[in-house]
Amino acid sequence: MHSISGMSRIPLAIVGLAAALAMVCVSVDLAKADPAQASAATAKQSKGKKGPRGPKGVRGPAGPQGPIGPTGPIGPRGEAGPRGADGARGATGPAGATGPAGATGSAGATGATGATGATGTAGTDGAAGATGATGNAGTDGATGPSGSTGPTGATGPTGADGPAGPDGPTGPTGPEGPTGPTGLEGPTGLEGATGPTGADGPSGLAGYEQVVGTPSTSVSIAECETGNVVLGGGYELTGTPTTADVVSINRATSNEAWTAKVEGGTAEITAYAICSTP
Repeated sequence: MHSISGMSRIPLAIVGLAAALAMVCVSVDLAKADPAQASAATAKQSKGKKGPRGPKGVRGPAGPQGPIGPTGPIGPRGEAGPRGADGARGATGPAGATGPAGATGSAGATGATGATGATGTAGTDGAAGATGATGNAGTDGATGPSGSTGPTGATGPTGADGPAGPDGPTGPTGPEGPTGPTGLEGPTGLEGATGPTGADGPSGLAGYEQVVGTPSTSVSIAECETGNVVLGGGYELTGTPTTADVVSINRATSNEAWTAKVEGGTAEITAYAICSTP
């Protein structure tokens, strides 16, 4: 029994060894033919079965911020661009208003006086001529201009006082002075004797009356009753009298009536008459 089992395992081991050698041979041949395929085949033969995917790991903390890098150098300045074409010339603007005339300049200074010329040589005296006849008297020449006033002389010393003049006339009487205060009342005098009875006076007015006319903005007439005569009268302005209201009539216009008239304004006038029996 033992020999049989031992013998059965030997052939199996030989078979496995042969298979491994065959694989090695195949790998060597592939490597010679195509190295890339040989490497892939070798990796495929040596790589085991892919295991299950592991759980996702916890995210690690953020790393610290790195330092700010240095500022780069300023680049070179570019070349200036070409000058643009000149724009079209604008239209000429309107002429400005004429400015005010300048002030007149001051007069220039007077030039210096020229030098006096040299005096000429005196000529020789000529022979004396005969005496001529006496000419007619010439007309009086025109009156010359008045000379300029001379400077004021110095003030002379004060003279002695002259004799006193005569007294002047008496001046006019001055205004009357104010009235003095009232004096004290004197004692009451004795009662005088009764005088004689006076004569009877004239009879009083009979039928006396005062008549009022009708108010009007023009003419108002106050008329006495029949049989009476007007002795006097007047008027009254009512409403809003102004300086434009002018009373042109205010008088008796008959033996029995008094008339009053206003013009020029808006006030009303009322005539009044005093009447009595004649």
